[in-house]
Amino acid sequence: MAAFAAGDPEAVEWFVSHVLDASRYPGGFPRRYQVAYRPENRDVVVEFELPPQQVVPVVRGYRYIQKRDAIDPIPRLATETKQRYARLIACTALRTLHEIFSATSGDVVDAVVFNGRVSTIDRATGKPDRPHLLSVEAERSVFGDLVLAAVEPAACLKRLNALVSRNPFDLEAVEPFITFDLR
Repeated sequence: MAAFAAGDPEAVEWFVSHVLDASRYPGGFPRRYQVAYRPENRDVVVEFELPPQQVVPVVRGYRYIQKRDAIDPIPRLATETKQRYARLIACTALRTLHEIFSATSGDVVDAVVFNGRVSTIDRATGKPDRPHLLSVEAERSVFGDLVLAAVEPAACLKRLNALVSRNPFDLEAVEPFITFDLR
């Protein structure tokens, strides 16, 4: 506790990692992240693995067809699937920022940088790829003024000057504010 309060990078990174470990997500969500603390800036940088597009169901519901005694899927429109995925990654970023700010003191952590990546296969090369789909840097004072229960996630990220992929479902990458390699 003393090392954390003194802003020791190892202690702050350990604590923030435990905060992220305690966060519960549904099945299909990856649990991979990396945390760095920069004491000179009093900020935490989080490189967070976002869920793949497949976590958004392409089926909206099911309908019973009495005539055939069958249950048919009702497909979700592609535009709705893309919108839901964009909202999902925005909510994931805001949730992570909230969890870190809520668990840490302003004396140690004044800002959080969140970089969201997704593991995929590059459609052009067939090779593994990890594009950044979202990057946001939030200061505690600005984030603390938000009423998260009432915000629209995309508008909130825009207000925070986040870099968000224009097409996250199509894996259009953004250049993050701060980068580092995952171990």
